[in-house]
Amino acid sequence: MAAGHDEPQGKIKKEMFIRDVVKEYPETLELFRKHFGEMSLRIPGSRVESIEFTCAMHDMSHIPLLKELNELVGD
Repeated sequence: MAAGHDEPQGKIKKEMFIRDVVKEYPETLELFRKHFGEMSLRIPGSRVESIEFTCAMHDMSHIPLLKELNELVGD
């Protein structure tokens, strides 16, 4: 999917790894738990899987999640 006008802008990008986002923005942890569950954050893949990939694995669009994440971190 090519980036279009619906692609959220902000500090957190779809290419970022979940573990890196949580490390830099700890307040995002609960939001990831809400969308993916506790176990999804404990598996080794959370270190190397992007937000976009993880959303696809959970059969959801990354766009709403990115909007929520960036609102949470103030961007």
